[in-house]
Amino acid sequence: MNSNLIFRVKTIQSRVIKILIESLKDLLYEVNFIFSKEGIKMNACNTSNTATICMDLKAENFEEFYCKQTKKIGISMKSLYNHIKNMSDDETLTFFYENDNKLGIRFENSKDNSVAEYKLILMEIPDSDQFDIPDFDFSIISIIPSVKFHKIIKDLNVVHDMIEIRSVNGVMSFSGKGEQSHGQVTLMEADDNEPEEKKKEKLVFKKKNNSIYQGRFSLKNMMILYKCTSLCSNVELYLENDTPLFIKYNIGRLGHTYLILAPVIEDVTKLEADIQVDDEEDEES
Repeated sequence: MNSNLIFRVKTIQSRVIKILIESLKDLLYEVNFIFSKEGIKMNACNTSNTATICMDLKAENFEEFYCKQTKKIGISMKSLYNHIKNMSDDETLTFFYENDNKLGIRFENSKDNSVAEYKLILMEIPDSDQFDIPDFDFSIISIIPSVKFHKIIKDLNVVHDMIEIRSVNGVMSFSGKGEQSHGQVTLMEADDNEPEEKKKEKLVFKKKNNSIYQGRFSLKNMMILYKCTSLCSNVELYLENDTPLFIKYNIGRLGHTYLILAPVIEDVTKLEADIQVDDEEDEES
């Protein structure tokens, strides 16, 4: 083995990696990836600090995973995507680093017996705090089919740029209120007596209580990982009042990522004005 080799990771899930990077490239421009014996991690915020991505790919889920020592590498997401976007789904993808300030990217195609190799120059990116998911005691954890979840987001995006999520007594509603129209989608919890196959198509709660949850979030931020819908059958929503919303996506069989969204605090003056208008409309009716 090359004595300069710091890490080498190999996966047949090249399509999964390509979709993940494609989803993140317009949100995160330059990020630090941490390679360690446990796997690959990345924590980064968007420029407005309203959305955070926490990615964790486990070493045991790769076909090969060698890491001599923990190594942080700074990468331009756009450049990385440009190097892998033409990769075919049946190619094997390998990342490696030989202590030369370049990320090695290797594609192997067994069908035509070809190998392509590139070196991506790394960047010096200021340290951002690498952190684990905070140990919040979420009152509500729900599981929603990923296709259904993103259809709701896409449909409500036509109505307004904000979405309100509300959960109470096993019912979740997603709503938007714009100048031209209002929209709401309501999901009811699957019945305990339903077959497991049917439950997979409906809302299920991993945890719930009798409290009422309500929060407003940017639809633009919520659509960040839209392309990752094809990588997982379900998404998990972690809900707690006055706390960021955590949305968990499985990244194929490699690991998972959390999209963490800060709640939108509505302008008090505007809120009071809206309430007054609603009251006046009620009086007129």
